[in-house]
Amino acid sequence: MNDLNLRVAALKLCAHPKRFAELRDALVPLPNTWITAPHDFVRQFAAAGSSAEQVQVVKDVFYEYQQQDHEKVPRFLADLLLASPLKHAVRNQLTKLFSDNALAKQNATPHHRHSRELLLEALQQSLGEMASSLAVITPPVSHERTNDVFASANACLQNFPFGREALGTQVHLFAPLLTTALERYWTDI
Repeated sequence: MNDLNLRVAALKLCAHPKRFAELRDALVPLPNTWITAPHDFVRQFAAAGSSAEQVQVVKDVFYEYQQQDHEKVPRFLADLLLASPLKHAVRNQLTKLFSDNALAKQNATPHHRHSRELLLEALQQSLGEMASSLAVITPPVSHERTNDVFASANACLQNFPFGREALGTQVHLFAPLLTTALERYWTDI
Protein backbone atom coordinates (compact mmCIF):
# COMPACT_ATOMS: atom_id res chain seq x y z
CA MET A 1 0.00 0.00 0.00
CA ASN A 2 2.84 2.37 0.81
CA ASP A 3 4.37 1.75 -2.64
CA LEU A 4 1.08 2.75 -4.23
CA ASN A 5 0.99 5.95 -2.16
CA LEU A 6 4.52 6.79 -3.25
CA ARG A 7 3.66 6.24 -6.91
CA VAL A 8 0.58 8.44 -6.66
CA ALA A 9 2.60 11.15 -4.91
CA ALA A 10 5.28 10.95 -7.61
CA LEU A 11 2.65 11.31 -10.35
CA LYS A 12 1.12 14.31 -8.63
CA LEU A 13 4.52 15.94 -8.28
CA CYS A 14 5.27 15.35 -11.96
CA ALA A 15 1.90 16.74 -13.00
CA HIS A 16 2.40 20.05 -11.24
CA PRO A 17 6.15 20.54 -10.70
CA LYS A 18 6.11 24.32 -10.93
CA ARG A 19 3.23 24.69 -8.48
CA PHE A 20 4.88 22.36 -5.96
CA ALA A 21 8.22 24.12 -6.31
CA GLU A 22 6.50 27.44 -5.62
CA LEU A 23 4.71 25.94 -2.62
CA ARG A 24 7.97 24.64 -1.18
CA ASP A 25 9.62 28.07 -1.54
CA ALA A 26 6.65 30.11 -0.32
CA LEU A 27 6.56 31.56 3.16
CA VAL A 28 4.67 29.54 5.74
CA PRO A 29 1.87 31.71 7.14
CA LEU A 30 1.45 32.00 10.87
CA PRO A 31 -1.26 29.73 12.26
CA ASN A 32 -4.43 31.72 13.02
CA THR A 33 -4.10 31.27 16.78
CA TRP A 34 -0.68 32.96 16.77
CA ILE A 35 -1.30 35.95 14.50
CA THR A 36 -1.94 38.35 17.39
CA ALA A 37 0.40 36.68 19.89
CA PRO A 38 2.76 39.15 21.60
CA HIS A 39 5.72 36.75 21.92
CA ASP A 40 9.10 37.64 20.45
CA PHE A 41 9.57 34.26 18.78
CA VAL A 42 6.26 34.70 16.90
CA ARG A 43 7.29 38.15 15.71
CA GLN A 44 10.69 36.81 14.60
CA PHE A 45 9.01 34.12 12.51
CA ALA A 46 6.51 36.58 11.02
CA ALA A 47 9.34 38.97 10.09
CA ALA A 48 11.28 36.32 8.14
CA GLY A 49 11.47 37.22 4.46
CA SER A 50 12.18 33.81 2.95
CA SER A 51 11.62 30.15 3.72
CA ALA A 52 15.34 29.80 4.52
CA GLU A 53 15.03 32.58 7.11
CA GLN A 54 11.94 30.89 8.54
CA VAL A 55 13.89 27.64 8.91
CA GLN A 56 16.68 29.49 10.73
CA VAL A 57 14.19 31.20 13.05
CA VAL A 58 12.61 27.83 13.85
CA LYS A 59 16.03 26.37 14.72
CA ASP A 60 16.94 29.38 16.84
CA VAL A 61 13.64 29.30 18.68
CA PHE A 62 13.94 25.58 19.39
CA TYR A 63 17.55 25.55 20.53
CA GLU A 64 18.20 29.01 21.93
CA TYR A 65 15.00 30.73 23.04
CA GLN A 66 15.21 31.18 26.82
CA GLN A 67 12.87 33.98 27.79
CA GLN A 68 9.97 33.90 30.22
CA ASP A 69 7.38 32.60 27.75
CA HIS A 70 9.59 29.60 26.89
CA GLU A 71 6.81 27.13 27.78
CA LYS A 72 4.75 28.36 24.80
CA VAL A 73 7.48 27.53 22.26
CA PRO A 74 6.64 23.81 21.81
CA ARG A 75 2.97 24.59 21.17
CA PHE A 76 3.88 27.29 18.65
CA LEU A 77 6.25 24.94 16.84
CA ALA A 78 3.66 22.12 16.83
CA ASP A 79 0.98 24.45 15.42
CA LEU A 80 3.47 25.67 12.84
CA LEU A 81 4.39 22.12 11.85
CA LEU A 82 0.76 21.19 11.19
CA ALA A 83 0.10 24.46 9.33
CA SER A 84 3.10 24.04 7.02
CA PRO A 85 2.59 22.55 3.56
CA LEU A 86 3.82 19.02 3.02
CA LYS A 87 7.41 18.79 1.74
CA HIS A 88 8.12 22.39 2.84
CA ALA A 89 11.54 23.21 4.32
CA VAL A 90 9.97 24.55 7.53
CA ARG A 91 7.90 21.40 8.02
CA ASN A 92 10.92 19.20 7.31
CA GLN A 93 12.98 21.13 9.86
CA LEU A 94 10.24 20.91 12.48
CA THR A 95 9.93 17.17 11.89
CA LYS A 96 13.66 16.87 12.58
CA LEU A 97 13.39 19.02 15.71
CA PHE A 98 10.53 16.95 17.11
CA SER A 99 12.82 13.94 17.49
CA ASP A 100 15.04 12.28 20.05
CA ASN A 101 18.13 13.36 18.09
CA ALA A 102 17.23 17.05 18.38
CA LEU A 103 16.45 16.67 22.07
CA ALA A 104 19.91 15.18 22.61
CA LYS A 105 21.54 18.16 20.86
CA GLN A 106 20.01 20.76 23.15
CA ASN A 107 22.58 22.76 25.05
CA ALA A 108 20.24 24.94 27.08
CA THR A 109 20.14 24.86 30.84
CA PRO A 110 18.04 22.01 32.23
CA HIS A 111 15.31 24.49 33.17
CA HIS A 112 14.82 25.59 29.56
CA ARG A 113 15.27 22.28 27.77
CA HIS A 114 12.42 20.78 25.79
CA SER A 115 11.41 17.34 26.97
CA ARG A 116 9.94 14.50 24.95
CA GLU A 117 6.75 14.67 27.01
CA LEU A 118 6.40 18.42 26.47
CA LEU A 119 6.82 18.11 22.70
CA LEU A 120 4.37 15.18 22.51
CA GLU A 121 1.82 17.10 24.56
CA ALA A 122 2.16 20.11 22.26
CA LEU A 123 1.66 17.92 19.18
CA GLN A 124 -1.36 16.24 20.76
CA GLN A 125 -2.93 19.60 21.59
CA SER A 126 -2.31 20.90 18.07
CA LEU A 127 -3.77 17.77 16.48
CA GLY A 128 -6.80 17.99 18.78
CA GLU A 129 -7.34 21.64 17.91
CA MET A 130 -6.95 20.87 14.21
CA ALA A 131 -9.57 18.09 14.41
CA SER A 132 -12.00 20.22 16.38
CA SER A 133 -11.61 23.06 13.86
CA LEU A 134 -13.33 20.88 11.26
CA ALA A 135 -16.17 19.91 13.55
CA VAL A 136 -17.24 23.36 14.71
CA ILE A 137 -17.00 25.53 11.61
CA THR A 138 -20.32 26.68 10.16
CA PRO A 139 -21.00 26.83 7.31
CA PRO A 140 -19.10 23.62 6.62
CA VAL A 141 -15.66 24.09 5.17
CA SER A 142 -14.89 22.89 1.67
CA HIS A 143 -13.52 19.47 0.98
CA GLU A 144 -10.16 21.13 0.20
CA ARG A 145 -9.77 22.40 3.77
CA THR A 146 -10.91 19.03 5.09
CA ASN A 147 -8.40 17.31 2.82
CA ASP A 148 -5.62 19.60 4.10
CA VAL A 149 -6.41 18.64 7.69
CA PHE A 150 -6.39 14.91 6.96
CA ALA A 151 -3.24 15.20 4.81
CA SER A 152 -1.46 17.05 7.60
CA ALA A 153 -2.55 14.45 10.16
CA ASN A 154 -1.51 11.66 7.78
CA ALA A 155 1.94 13.22 7.45
CA CYS A 156 2.43 12.49 11.15
CA LEU A 157 2.55 8.80 10.24
CA GLN A 158 5.42 9.05 7.77
CA ASN A 159 8.97 8.96 9.14
CA PHE A 160 7.92 10.93 12.20
CA PRO A 161 7.90 8.85 15.43
CA PHE A 162 6.74 11.75 17.64
CA GLY A 163 3.90 12.42 15.20
CA ARG A 164 2.83 8.77 15.14
CA GLU A 165 2.71 8.67 18.91
CA ALA A 166 0.80 11.96 19.17
CA LEU A 167 -1.68 10.98 16.46
CA GLY A 168 -2.16 7.61 18.14
CA THR A 169 -3.53 9.35 21.22
CA GLN A 170 -5.71 11.73 19.18
CA VAL A 171 -7.02 9.38 16.48
CA HIS A 172 -10.36 9.15 18.28
CA LEU A 173 -10.96 12.80 17.34
CA PHE A 174 -10.40 12.18 13.63
CA ALA A 175 -12.44 8.97 13.23
CA PRO A 176 -15.88 10.67 13.53
CA LEU A 177 -14.78 13.30 11.01
CA LEU A 178 -14.28 10.76 8.22
CA THR A 179 -17.99 10.57 7.40
CA THR A 180 -18.28 14.35 7.47
CA ALA A 181 -15.23 14.67 5.23
CA LEU A 182 -16.66 12.22 2.69
CA GLU A 183 -20.00 14.02 2.75
CA ARG A 184 -18.33 17.38 2.07
CA TYR A 185 -16.27 15.87 -0.71
CA TRP A 186 -19.32 14.38 -2.44
CA THR A 187 -21.27 17.62 -2.01
CA ASP A 188 -18.49 19.70 -3.56
CA ILE A 189 -17.96 17.48 -6.57
